Amino acid sequence: GYAIGYLLWGYLILFEVSLVSVIIVKFLIRFYFLAENIAKIVLPLLTIYLLKRILIWYLCRYFVTKDDPTHKRFVLKNRKFYFILNHFNFFFDCFLGSFVCFMRMTKSSLAALFFMPRLDYSIFGRFLERKDMGFISYVSFIHMEVNQTHPVKLAFCELLRRSLLQMCHKEPSSKKIRNKWFVFYTLIKNPSLRRMRKGFLFKQSLVPKVETFEHFMRRQKRKIFDEKIKRRSKSVPCITEEILEEEKSILNCRVPPTPPKRNRFINYNKDANLNSTISTENTTISLSSPNRNYQPVFSSSPIASQYKFSNRII
Repeated sequence: GYAIGYLLWGYLILFEVSLVSVIIVKFLIRFYFLAENIAKIVLPLLTIYLLKRILIWYLCRYFVTKDDPTHKRFVLKNRKFYFILNHFNFFFDCFLGSFVCFMRMTKSSLAALFFMPRLDYSIFGRFLERKDMGFISYVSFIHMEVNQTHPVKLAFCELLRRSLLQMCHKEPSSKKIRNKWFVFYTLIKNPSLRRMRKGFLFKQSLVPKVETFEHFMRRQKRKIFDEKIKRRSKSVPCITEEILEEEKSILNCRVPPTPPKRNRFINYNKDANLNSTISTENTTISLSSPNRNYQPVFSSSPIASQYKFSNRII
């Protein structure tokens, strides 16, 4: 649609422009004195413009720049002469700019008229080409054509079509595979149904309901470790209780009840004299007179080596 509209308007505009240009030329030939008056104004400006272009090219070629055989860089040879030429040329360009501007508008108008029927050429330039709807439609059409005629995509679509035809006509679809796919989709949408599956229930039945030997050994190791912690830090019972609670929370199994622990506090004698003793289950400490050295006396027991007392006054 855009191509037809642009071609129609381009044909009409070019026909009108050519007709008007022929009429103007015929009018100037018939009334030649008007052509002479116009030439008196235009020809001097055009001559000055051409002479200026030729002079600047000659000066820059032989006096300002240096020849480079590689033609990859611009070398300035006479810098002072270049600055003087640029200074005097500035005032001359101010008056010549009006004529150059008129030539620019004429060229752009002629180019826009001649390239009007073409959609692949934007008359607005690179930065404003998005405003040209004809150019945008042409670019969109090219992108769509490349996208729909890509050889790899066409080959892939042809393979898919052939596989669908073979599956429909030669290989009937398997009901078992389709049912498995439906079950898989249902379990994804309903995660709570996974625990009711036969495989999950079978795995749950394999989990032992009583304590295994491995859990028993781990529990005994933790018990020995807890006893050592209690003996080393009797003054800080809160820390040991927190450690015991954390260790018990790690072992998630059914542990049989343990018997109550014995009382390990020191039993003092009622009549505590200077030569009396303080006894525990495996230790006996004698209290001597003030003139003697205060040293602990241990009873012979297999666990006596685990206790270490410093020489201090009790």
